Amino acid sequence: MDATAILKAVPATKLGVGELSAAIDALSECERDATACAMAMAAGDGGMTSAIHAALDCVDTTASARHVLLRTVAPDAGVLRAVVTAARAAAERSATECGAHAGHHAHCRVHSESSRRAADACKALLSGLGG
Repeated sequence: MDATAILKAVPATKLGVGELSAAIDALSECERDATACAMAMAAGDGGMTSAIHAALDCVDTTASARHVLLRTVAPDAGVLRAVVTAARAAAERSATECGAHAGHHAHCRVHSESSRRAADACKALLSGLGG
């Protein structure tokens, strides 16, 4: 289930429910895929330290952004912009790092794709936040 149902059930936000829901769902998917990918890389034959680090940064920043975005009552626009900007940067870096391994690691391909979607959703949300 996507975030639309809960967003419609809580007090209104200045952000559009559709755009906010899309971002929350993309961040959730990215967090899940980054976690799994980082663990798969860690279990591998080594040499992927930078990609693992990028994936774990992505996990933490996407989770934080998702949590802050779900707090729809009296949000602080500056905090929203900062956390979404950080998640976008981490997702872009992780997509690039894992994208370099996507040809020979399916988990990197899946994670790179979901990271790109999360970065794109953050970019769309930032334009609505004036950032």
